[in-house]
Amino acid sequence: MVKQNIVFVENTPGSLQKVTKILAENQIDIYGFGCFDAPEFANFRMVCDDPEKADRSWTENGYMTRITQAILVDLQDEIGGLTSFSASWATAT
Repeated sequence: MVKQNIVFVENTPGSLQKVTKILAENQIDIYGFGCFDAPEFANFRMVCDDPEKADRSWTENGYMTRITQAILVDLQDEIGGLTSFSASWATAT
């Protein structure tokens, strides 16, 4: 398990650029990213090289943030890769 950052933003043009610019200015690298949006708000989930520093940087810039645990899986880039993984995961638990 790794730590992931969640940043809550208004769902407006440029919101992702503002969030990632803060990371760039603070020399924080993004390893993985996902966005989940609704009509008015979105949350960006990122795995960064320094989740605590990322959290502080966004908080200092007025963003509401959270750090949670995430499971990362490196899948083969092929048709059925996720299906094979989920089948093996289901039998392991």
